[in-house]
Amino acid sequence: MGLLDNIKQGANSLAQSVNETVAKGQTSMDQSASRKHADALLRDLGGLVYGRDSGRGTPTTESDIERINADLRAVEAQGGVIDLMPKAGPPPPADSPPPPPGTTTGPPPPPAPGGTVAPPPPPAPGGTVTPPPGPGTPPPPPGTVAPPPPPGTVGS
Repeated sequence: MGLLDNIKQGANSLAQSVNETVAKGQTSMDQSASRKHADALLRDLGGLVYGRDSGRGTPTTESDIERINADLRAVEAQGGVIDLMPKAGPPPPADSPPPPPGTTTGPPPPPAPGGTVAPPPPPAPGGTVTPPPGPGTPPPPPGTVAPPPPPGTVGS
């Protein structure tokens, strides 16, 4: 009987663990749905307030704003968290200085006219680096390329 009791206890423990995990998952899903609902309400509220403030409100704008405010208070009363942080930062000022040289702020430049590939950048100063052969260049004949130096002899 001891073996069956151990199996039964293990099964009960596993069932309890599964139930707790499911409950945590459901809570997480409920919180996520609450956040999405609150975000949608805030977006609608922002649109209504902007419309009102820019002179494009409708006869129902004020009552719609009050209704959404009441819905947001209900979300908070049910334990929902409302994120009031701005999602988009302000645009940079029109008179901002240009970025420092060598930084890129946009997409890469388009290819050269005629579909040609732009030449590679020049090698770093202080070293003689042979550029790789261009496309369509045949490989050098065997024996014309110097073999690499033996390991441990470079920089000695």
